Amino acid sequence: MTWKTILKIDMKEARRLGEKYAPEDMDDARRANISADMKALLPRMEELVERVENSTDGLIRRNAMQMLSQLGGRLGMRRSPHREPRAFINHVKAFIKANKRYMD
Repeated sequence: MTWKTILKIDMKEARRLGEKYAPEDMDDARRANISADMKALLPRMEELVERVENSTDGLIRRNAMQMLSQLGGRLGMRRSPHREPRAFINHVKAFIKANKRYMD
């Protein structure tokens, strides 16, 4: 058994014990991680929305929209039901607006 395998087992065991004996602390840590991710990634999402809206180059727009989709997935943004780019951008803007409290 390698040290990496042992470490993985120990982390699983630590999480299991944490959930069992200190669920409030585990929830607080989860919230802190979500807050840190939001604080770091929401400004980046705003920049990408601006890039999509201001660019006329199709390649830049497509790449920015792909990055928006990936960042949104990391932050728990639901998938947009629309395939049309303008609707997707509006969906992302609504997500950013709903989570502005993390940026303060």
